[in-house]
This record gives sequence, structure tokens and C-alpha cells, in this order.
Amino acid sequence: MEAPFQGVIDDLQTKFADQINNNPEIKELVENIKAEYGNSDLKGKVILKQMLGDVLTDMDNVDANRTNRSIFKGKFLGGGGGESSKSSSNDATRKIEKEGLERVGRMAKYLKEKMEKPMGESVKELIGREKEKEEIIDQLVLLSRSGDSPVPVIAISGLAGIGKTKLARHVCLDHKLREQVGFPVWVHADDNPIYDTCGADFIAEQIGSVVQVTAAESLQPTNDFNIIVILDNWRVRIEEKDVKELQTKVRGRWKKEIEDMDLKNAVPRVRAIIITTRNSFLVRDIGDIPVKSYPLAGLDEKESALLLEKALGRDASDKVSTTNIVMLCRRVPLAIIAMAERLRDSSSALTPKEQLMYSYYEIGEGFPHQCFAYFSLFPRDFLFDAERLIHLWMAEGFLVSEETGRQYLMDLVGRSMLQDVKVDDFCQVGSFRMHPLMHDIAISVADWKDIIVDPNGFKVHREVSRVSFDLSLDFPGGIPAPLSAKAKRLKTLLFFANTRSQLPRDLKMSEVLVNIFKSFKNLQVLNLRDLKITTVPRSIGKLKDLKYLDLSQNNMETLPSSIAKLSNLETLKLSRCFSLIELPKDFEKLTRLKHLDIEGCRSLSCMPSHLGKLETLSAFVANKDVNNIVEGLCKLAELKTLRRRLEIVYRNWMQQFSENNIKPQTKLLVEDLTLRRDLETGQNTDKPDKSLDLLLILETHSELRVLVLVGYESSGLPAWFASSFENLVKLSLQDCPGCSSLNCQDKLPKLRILELIRLDILEYVEEQCRDAVFYKTLEELKISGCPKLESWWQNKEIEENGRPVFRCISKLHVHDCPKLTCMPLYPRLKDSTSSSFNKEMVLEGSSLKLLLDKPVVGSAQDCNIPLENLKIQNCNHLENLCSAFQQLSSLQRLTIENCAEANICGSGNQWKGLESLRFLTLREIPTLSSLSFGNSVTILRELTIHRCQKLTSIDSIGKLTSLRRLEISECNNLKSLPKEMKNLKSLKTLIILDCKFLLPRCQPETGGDWPQIRHITNKQVM
Repeated sequence: MEAPFQGVIDDLQTKFADQINNNPEIKELVENIKAEYGNSDLKGKVILKQMLGDVLTDMDNVDANRTNRSIFKGKFLGGGGGESSKSSSNDATRKIEKEGLERVGRMAKYLKEKMEKPMGESVKELIGREKEKEEIIDQLVLLSRSGDSPVPVIAISGLAGIGKTKLARHVCLDHKLREQVGFPVWVHADDNPIYDTCGADFIAEQIGSVVQVTAAESLQPTNDFNIIVILDNWRVRIEEKDVKELQTKVRGRWKKEIEDMDLKNAVPRVRAIIITTRNSFLVRDIGDIPVKSYPLAGLDEKESALLLEKALGRDASDKVSTTNIVMLCRRVPLAIIAMAERLRDSSSALTPKEQLMYSYYEIGEGFPHQCFAYFSLFPRDFLFDAERLIHLWMAEGFLVSEETGRQYLMDLVGRSMLQDVKVDDFCQVGSFRMHPLMHDIAISVADWKDIIVDPNGFKVHREVSRVSFDLSLDFPGGIPAPLSAKAKRLKTLLFFANTRSQLPRDLKMSEVLVNIFKSFKNLQVLNLRDLKITTVPRSIGKLKDLKYLDLSQNNMETLPSSIAKLSNLETLKLSRCFSLIELPKDFEKLTRLKHLDIEGCRSLSCMPSHLGKLETLSAFVANKDVNNIVEGLCKLAELKTLRRRLEIVYRNWMQQFSENNIKPQTKLLVEDLTLRRDLETGQNTDKPDKSLDLLLILETHSELRVLVLVGYESSGLPAWFASSFENLVKLSLQDCPGCSSLNCQDKLPKLRILELIRLDILEYVEEQCRDAVFYKTLEELKISGCPKLESWWQNKEIEENGRPVFRCISKLHVHDCPKLTCMPLYPRLKDSTSSSFNKEMVLEGSSLKLLLDKPVVGSAQDCNIPLENLKIQNCNHLENLCSAFQQLSSLQRLTIENCAEANICGSGNQWKGLESLRFLTLREIPTLSSLSFGNSVTILRELTIHRCQKLTSIDSIGKLTSLRRLEISECNNLKSLPKEMKNLKSLKTLIILDCKFLLPRCQPETGGDWPQIRHITNKQVM
């Protein structure tokens, strides 16, 4: 039996030890529960464990109350009451305990019967996914027009039961898709005998099994046989070679069958792949294969209620009950269906939360149950920092290495249990929130010794081990009295101050801290983050077992020297303690310290004399005493175990370090390094900035993958720079006032991200134009706040035919660079999978010429710019905007905002070329007086018009037959809606806000425009 589940059985035997020896009935109950518990599956164990925890908690509270009454009687009543009263009390207690055990026994038998019973799908129709369905069909049809281009991949991801397979099934039932793209063939991951590879042979074999029936019915002798492959519940990473190999295997596998059916001219061809998966990272990068990602969220409240009614098979007349059930299920379709099953089954022994847990809880083999249950201690919708959570897990003893913790988080991402996931520059999980349903289940499966404390401490018992609570709720005295009185074995204390509210004014944190340090001397984990602490009491040094201490975002200037007595401390977090001026003395006594976080501690003047064996250090402050700079940086070189990220804050006299010709005896093995120059007012910056020499001295270049330079003062990067960092994937220069050029000479072979931010005097990036293919691996480029930058090259007279191109770039953002008119071209943007619209360009306060530039390669097709998402903001001189549209046949989303001279009025020809446009937003365009789409924009789905004060008419809107959503706001000269709107049968949502003429015209029955909008389902006019 697993350790976390065995613990509650051990507690049960300990608590009932006397009764087991003296009461055969209790002994039999306990033995039966042990047997049933051992035979239960993982889900059953969790439910029984929770129930046993409740029984043990009740026993503990009864014992505590009985002890308190005895003390009261002995002290104040002279011990009266007699043996009969005591016997009666014991009998009542034993009766309650026996009833609790009997409930657990009955549940164990019920779960055993339920274990193998599968849950069917009671609702066949698609509810709440119509938008995603139509979008996927549109994408596949659009991509199919490109002939022999790479096979596109559609990835539908989300939590178990969110509706991925059902959505894919309804997509494949569409007749237009079958006619224009291909015939769907399903391949299920559970049938794949090779779990760790894509298995092109297996997929081709599965497809071949249906060819004889399908091909005979669908093909004429000269037809191609086009298919869509659906990889359902897929768990294996797909790569470009897998897609290409699959195409070859399918053709080879089918060759004989097609010849036998006298269809010799028919060519079997995979036209698209649809993947349903819980892992949103499964198809992040597939080379040149176009990928569209559709992460599914929960249904809205109305859709959830409709699904519940359908699943129940009757109208849910009790609206309050419907709302409560929908909220309990967190709007997850399968959870709603599971709850409906319970409501239909009158014999169910499960509570609603237990039903959800039984339907959903599954943690893979090797994943510690404690890591998942630990989420129960955090508030719902909490924003987790991955590194901080991993350090907490390590302090709790759940794991021994950061790498294991990162693998666990990736496993949770792979199950879509996390949401709002942000990845770092190494494609690791950086931050996330937990899915609300998963958080509810974490609470359900948490150990009985782990609780969230309420203001009165009602849940506290003597065996409690880990607690958390929010000080901003209602804790006028800080720590609830029952916690201080009972929880003498407490190991973990987590405080969460709600940033949206204030701590009680009369709450004196110094007194609260004294109480904590006095009451809970066995603490191993203590989180005091963001509690407005100004002074840390010296008594903190008494917490000899403390392994993890977080004092981040507080206001103290110093820390007590007694912190050095925390001999077991492994993690110390002090990030964003802006007032902190020094670290504790005798810091070297913290011999077990592995992780020190001082990010954002800008007032620190120096580092301790000895840093021990740190594995992670967020920042290193080079000694601000000019006489000790060499000594300070030598401390950094001593950190032989330092890994991952580091920020070095330095002053202008960094050159002294290199001038002293110091050669440390070890390499600095960090992968992510920030060099931040700390300039004081009036500081002399005439001397050259030699901070980059530190990279050579500490020999960082072999490991470095991310380099950020902030405040770098020299005119450009040194000559040796580009050839010294072969593994660099990201380079960012920010606020570098002396930087006039980079001149990297395209010698960073793995560079994927380049950022040039607020370089006031930057004039050019490279001296001259070199190879035809430029920065061969660059995927993202951001240039912002470079007012003097005119050209990528010093030589501005470059022939169009000779200009290099960015081969792999997928995102180009140019902000506030009004003079920039000449850059490398980007004719073939590579796909990225960060959203459904992957090839992205943003122009803000910059020249439209960057968009009008195009390569001249020799064919008309090369003139098309394969952008999918374009945002033009705060740009002037847009007279030629319509010319740019003719090159954007792939564009699907367009936003034009605050552009005074945008010329988009006219008869509709100005939109010519935007044949794929589906989302259009026009904001604050003062010259827009009339809007007409002509015959160019035919598949537009959503149209938003905001604050276009001169707009008086919208023409030819009747041709937008695919329009689903129309929003018009603050257009006070638009006097009526087009009469053609009554023909827009697909229009489901209409929003009219702050339009003085339209408001009365859209009133039900009486408004002049009511006949045009009567048929629209969702209307908001105000």
C-alpha cells in the first residue's frame, strides 16, 4: 500500500488500539475496513481515506472536549459528577465512533461494486462548442486550398471530459469538410502498442483497415482518395518527420488494395491530421507543418445548465439547484454528466463532491499523491510560481530534486489540470493556475492533517500537520486561539494575504510573529509573504527544524542575526523586499542553504562574505564599495554548484575586475544571465562598460542560453561576442543609452528570440548586408522605443532583390520606431503554436513600409505575406494601406487602432485580397465615414467597430453571410443599422453600446431597426 494511504490506516489502528483489544465488534469493523481499503482502487482509497480522516478528527475533538471538561470540573467544581456520568459519556462517545466506522464500511462495499462500472455518454448532441467547430472546419477548408503544402495539424486540447473527442466527432460529420478536405479515419491511442513513438506503421495499418469499404463507396477511378486522420486521446509527441512518414506509409499500405479495386489512378493522400489530447505541449513545434491549437475551456453557465437538463432527461425546474450543480462541476461537461448520473441514481452513496472525485481523480504511476493534495492548501485561482512551489515540495520531503518537480508539473500540464500556463525561455512551466475543478478535487483528497483554517479555528485538531489561511479575511487577533492551543505538531504554516483587500489595521504583525515562533517550534515550512512585516523578531532563531522561509514582499530593512541559527534552512526567499539593505551576519553558518531569492532587492549594497553551496541564486549584487569590487565578484566565482538563472547588479567601475586580470578557478554554469547596470544620479559614465568581460573571465559562454543586458553603456557589442555564444537562444538589450549598433554578424547559430528595447541612439543593427538567408533560426523579433533606428544595416541603399530574409520568423513586433523603413524580409513565416493565429505582426507608432515591403523571387505567389494576425496601432501615413491588403490573402485577424489617416473608406475594393479574413476590429479611426466590404470579405465571422465618430453608414453587410458577432460602440453619427441585417441568419450576437441614435431604434417592437435584428439570439443594447 502506498505510503500516503497507509498513514491513515496506521492512525486508525493507533486511535482504536484499546478498543481493538477489548471490543470484538470494533476489532471486526477495523479489520474489514483494512481489507476493503487494501482491495480498493486509487479513487476508492482516496474517498475512504477522507472519511477515515473525518472519523479521526471527530475522535480527537471529542477527546479534547472531554479533557477540558474534566479539568474544569476538577478545578472549579471539586471533581463532582461521579463514575456514572463518566461511564455515560464514554458510552455515547463509543457509539459515535462505531457509527463512523460503520459508515466507512458501507462506503467501502459500495465502491467495490462501482469500481468496474463504466460511465456512459448520455448526451450525444454538441452543446456549447459550435464556435470552435465552425472555426476548425473553416481552417481545414482554407488550408486545403493550398494544394500540396505540408499536411496541417489541428490540436484540440483540454482537461479530461472537457469535450475534445465529441468536438472532433462533430467536426468530422460536416458534409462540407468531407467534400472539400477528405474522409475522416479514427485512430485511438489506447490501441497503439508503441506508447513512446508516434507509430506511423500502426496508424497506416489502422487507416488501411477501412479502405476497402470507404474507397469503394467514395471513389471514381480517376479520383484521389483524401483522408483526415484523427488521433484520439493522443499522448505521444508528433514531429515533422512523423507527418511525412505517415503520408508515405499510407500510400504504400494502400497501393495493393486500390489496384485490386480497379482504382489504379486513385492516389491515397492524408490531407489533414486532427489530434485530441490533454497535453497542450504535445504539438508545440512541428517544423514547417502548420499547426492550429484549440485549448478548450469550460462551458458558460447557460450552456452548462442546458447540458445538465439534457443529461437528466427532464427539465431542471429548480434554478437554484441547477446553478449550484453547474458551479460545483466548474462547467466541465463530463463532470455535469457525472453529476446527472448521481441525481438519477437514488441508491448512490456518494456525496456530490465524492462523485466528482471518483469521476476525475487520477494521478499517474510515479506521481506523488502528496504533491497533488498539496494544492488544497492554496486559495482557488491562486497564481503559482513553479520554482517556488517546487521548493515547497522539496522542503516537505515530497521530492529530492528540482528536475523531478518540473517533470511532475509537465505531467499535470499533460493532463490539462493546470491553466493559464506560462512557459519560460527553456520551455519549462514558469507560472500557472490550477483548474477550479482540480482544485476542488485536491481539497477532497487532502490528508485529514492538512487543513485550511477558518477565523474561529473550528477545523483545528491535535494531529494537524499543515495549515494555511488568509489573514485578510477576519483574523483580528492574527492566529486563531485553537491553532495555538492544539496544533503543537504543526510542521507547515502558509499565510496568504489577499492583495485585493487590506490586513486588519489593528493587526500587529510583530506580535503575531512572536506568537508563531513561540507556539510552533517544530515548523519546517513557513510562508510569511506580503504581510507588511517591518521587523522580524529575534526569536525566529528558535525554529531549529525550519527548512523553508519566505519573507518576500515585506518592508524590513534588516534581518536578525539569529536567522543564522537556522541550521537546517534550505530555502530563503526575500524577493521584492525593496527596503532590505543587508543580509544577516554570520550568513556562512547556513551551511545547508541551497536556494536564495533576492530578486528585486535594489537596496542591497553587498553580498555576504561566504555563500556556501547555493544551487539557485536569483541575483548577485556586486559590492558597491569601489575598493572591494574584485573581492565581491570573486565570491560569485566560488559558487561551483550554481545553476539556471542569475542576475548580476553592478556599477560603472566593473572594468576594475577585468583590469586586475583575475582568473577564477571555476566556471559559472548558469543558463540564464542578466547583467544590470546600477546607475546613480550624477554618476560618471565616461569610462567604457566592460561588464561583458565578466562573461569571459567566469567562462559562462559554454552554458549560457539566455542573456539580458540592462543599462549596457558601450556603443556596441565587443568583436568577440557573436562567436563566443554558440548556445545562446535569447538576447535582450534594454535601456542601453550608449548602444548605437549591435553588429552580431549573424553568428549566433541557435538564436530564436531577439529583443531591442529602448535603445535611444541605436542607428543600425548590422554594418552590412550579408547572406541571402539571415538569422536562420530567429523566430521572434521585438524592436521597441528606438527613435533613431532607420535601417537594419548601416548601408541604407540595398537593392530589393539582394535584401536578406528571415527564414523562420513567426512574430514581429515593432513599437515606436517611426524612422525604421528597411529590414530583412519575411516571406515564409514559420508556424508557432502559442495561439490559433500564429504568424503575427504588430506595428505601433511605426512605418507602414515594413508591411508593404515584399520579396521579389520570381512568381506572383511569392508576393503574398503569410501573416495570420496583424495589428496596426498609433500609425500615421496609412494612405497605401489597401495596397498592403492585396498581399495578405492568408490574414485571418486584423486590428486597426488609433490611426488618424487610415484610408479604408470606399466602395469595398479597398478590402481586396483579404479573402481569409474572419475577425476585424476597427478602433478610433477618425477619418472613417462609411464602411463597405464589396465582394472581398466573404467569410468574416466577427466585426467590432469602436469610437469611429464620423461613421455614418455600413454598406453591403448583407454579403457577410458567415457573420456571427457584431459589436458597435460609441459611434454617435451612425443613425441606423443596414436593412440587409435581417438576411444574416448566422448572426447570433449583437452588441450596441453608447450609440445615441441606435439605442431607440433597437428597442423591441417599437424601434425602427427592430425588424432587422429580431432574429438575433443574443442582443445587448444600452
